[in-house]
Amino acid sequence: MLDNDSGRIRVADVTIAQLSRGLYRSTATAFKELISNAFDADAKEVRIDTNYPEFDYISCVDTGAGMPIEKFINHFNEEGIGNSQKRKKNRTNTEIFNRPIIGRMGIGMLAIGQLCHSFEIESHYLDAK
Repeated sequence: MLDNDSGRIRVADVTIAQLSRGLYRSTATAFKELISNAFDADAKEVRIDTNYPEFDYISCVDTGAGMPIEKFINHFNEEGIGNSQKRKKNRTNTEIFNRPIIGRMGIGMLAIGQLCHSFEIESHYLDAK
């Protein structure tokens, strides 16, 4: 059990932008990646909000499975971006809706680097215990 239920991922914004520049060449492609991640998390709904036309605020909210803090820290701090559990476990379909899994590389987070200088992740999940 962790004493703290929050953590930080620190990567310079210029690094994320450089890494993602060749992968996500447009805002639409970055949005597609966010939606694909929600699809793989068995979301029934995805909502992307902006303060158009300025676009200095983007919010992506979905009804996917979410991620407990322990799994989040393991994925983003210990394993790191690019270490996909979907690939490691050789999963081909999602757990709830049996959808074909889209993501395999574990780098979808980098899409956000094309859209902003900083971001926050908030995850709510159903504890089945």
